[in-house]
Amino acid sequence: MPGGKLRELRQRVQAIRDIQKTTQAMKLVSAAKLRRAQDALFRMRPFARALEDILQALLRQAGDDQPVLRSWSEPVEGARSVSLVVVVTANRGLCGAFNTNLIRRAWKFIQEELGWAEKGSVEVLAIGKKGAQALERMGLPVDKQFLGILEHLRFQDAYRVAEYLLEGFRLGRWSRIDVVYAHFKNATTQLPVVASFLPLRSVDVSMMPDVVRRGRASGERIRGGADMADGYRSLYIFEPAAPELLGRLIPWLMQMRLYAFLLEARASEHAARMTAMEKASENAKNLIQELTLVMNKVRQETITREIVELVTGAQALNT
Repeated sequence: MPGGKLRELRQRVQAIRDIQKTTQAMKLVSAAKLRRAQDALFRMRPFARALEDILQALLRQAGDDQPVLRSWSEPVEGARSVSLVVVVTANRGLCGAFNTNLIRRAWKFIQEELGWAEKGSVEVLAIGKKGAQALERMGLPVDKQFLGILEHLRFQDAYRVAEYLLEGFRLGRWSRIDVVYAHFKNATTQLPVVASFLPLRSVDVSMMPDVVRRGRASGERIRGGADMADGYRSLYIFEPAAPELLGRLIPWLMQMRLYAFLLEARASEHAARMTAMEKASENAKNLIQELTLVMNKVRQETITREIVELVTGAQALNT
């Protein structure tokens, strides 16, 4: 019996060592992907802030009564009273609570802020397989799925999704569009946030994901503030006039805005997976130490028992 137990413990230790090798390899792969994702994100953030400044200057100079602005700042006449929620999750698991936190945030937003009580009032666009599967199980209608975008993210992918959203808003399929994604704070912290995408507000500091304020609670909705509007000063001179520029720039800026969201989500996914694999490797190490200690105790008990049997047998022969 002790020999069988010892053999079983050795097999368990070897299996855990094999798993530890896998988790360590996955951690290294995620760390390399995170570095590339961070580089792309940090290069995008200054550009995104500059675009945000230009857009806010255009909006303030053009005024709220411009037809081109009204076409994006309010639903079209006869639009359906349907809200679209874009949920950005990963395609795969093994990234801790990353997907679960995003799905919970989306579900809470749909129930509490959109007041979803009946089918037809909310639709979901899923970017990522995990979000699509979970939201379908919850009974939410998934309008469309874009799977695999974050794996090899390119601007063309964001452009394709953004064009689908802009066209749907222009045609009156949805009266509002919100995006649920993970804001990348650092390698250990990713905040699930909700950002308003359309309709466009004249002063909206959530235009780019880099505006999450310090001290905000995880999952809190990003909102603009009147203080930003009062203190805003335009530093730009536009040629041609602002209304004409708005008609050309708003769709492109919205595409860049969605691209920035996806860059944040991709960096957050790799960071979450790297952290999860690091913790899994550490847990495997601790479990190996515990099982090794048990294995040594069993081996010592076996040796002690055999010595006692030898001594007892020798005493019996002598008597």
